[in-house]
Amino acid sequence: MLTPITFQVTDEDGSRDVVVSAPDFVAYEANYNQPVIKAMSDLSLTAYLFLIWNAMSRQKLTDLTFDDWLAKAPTFDRGEAEDPAPLDRKQRPGTSQPSLSSSE
Repeated sequence: MLTPITFQVTDEDGSRDVVVSAPDFVAYEANYNQPVIKAMSDLSLTAYLFLIWNAMSRQKLTDLTFDDWLAKAPTFDRGEAEDPAPLDRKQRPGTSQPSLSSSE
């Protein structure tokens, strides 16, 4: 399943974060009659731009048609993904520390 994707979008109106989610994926498939996953794995520029535009339209961030929005020469970049916290490598699970006391 596709999870929401955040894009950093820049156009004549400035920069903003746009979250693309399920309604946008479905809109792409309905409009282009092609699985969105295939288009994205093929790095289809049309797919990415359509998804961003659809999300912006749905979220009332633009009232332009797709073609009019494209004429504004938008650029985009995938938003920063949060890295998971690193594991503590000091002690491996299931191992114990050697005893410091001596019973000699």
